[in-house]
This record gives sequence, C-alpha cells and structure tokens, in this order.
Amino acid sequence: MTGVQTCALPIWTTPNLRLAMSLAMKAALRDAALTPDQIGHINAHGLSDRKVDVAEAEAIHDVFGNLAERVPVTALKSFWGNAAAGTGMIEIVGSLAGLKEGFIPPTLNYREPDSACRLNVVREPTKPRNSIFLKLSVTRLGQASATVVQGVA
Repeated sequence: MTGVQTCALPIWTTPNLRLAMSLAMKAALRDAALTPDQIGHINAHGLSDRKVDVAEAEAIHDVFGNLAERVPVTALKSFWGNAAAGTGMIEIVGSLAGLKEGFIPPTLNYREPDSACRLNVVREPTKPRNSIFLKLSVTRLGQASATVVQGVA
C-alpha cells in the first residue's frame, strides 16, 4: 500500500458523496506522492445505485480530469454483492489477484454505459498498464476512503 486517506463530512450537513470521494482520492494520491496519470486502474465503489454511481463518476472526473474517460475502472461488487464494511478489503484482494494473473478484473453484467457516468468501465479482463491502482469506497453518510495500492503485474 502506498497511500490511504479518508474523508468524513459533518453529520449535520446533507452528505456530499462527490466531494467526500474527491477529497479522499486527492489526499490518497498526495500521500502516495503520485499523480492521476500513474494510476493503472480504479477499483470503484460501484454500488449500482444511480445516485451514488453518478457522484462517484463525477468525483473521478474531478480528480482525474481528461484521464477519467481513459483510465480503466472496475466494480467488483458485481461478483459478490455488497459485503458492507468488509467490501473494500475484498475488492482490494480482487484487484491484487487479477494483477497477479496479469489482468484487471471486469465488471460483470455491465452492458450499456450511462451517459452520466462517462468512465472506461472494464467489461472483459484487460491487461494492466501498470500494477498501481486506487480503491475507492463511500458510505451514504458521506464517509469516503481511497487507498492507492502497488500490486504485482
């Protein structure tokens, strides 16, 4: 692991998932001394909830800019569902296992892109550009975490 950060917004405000995820990703990249162009793929929270997914896509655009539509994004909840607090670690292991075998795991059952989520969603196992990835997680209360992980490719 090279960088990890969390962001929690005040509980008395309406949760701003986009802001929480943007701040967590920026802090994790800063902590890892990396720039967005050094990230090989993003392991998204990918809840399959339109409101949360749109906020996540917007946050990725906030941080990655014009790279947001090119960096591969996978959402591994499509394999096993939402394991609540354990999901982030399970998804990190999923990306690490894929990298060890030489691919970025796909997002299962992803068929039609949503115009509000302009991301490069991985549909088939994809050869990684490098072994560095960012894992993003968020709760509906506006608590977000981002972890930058160096795997083996």
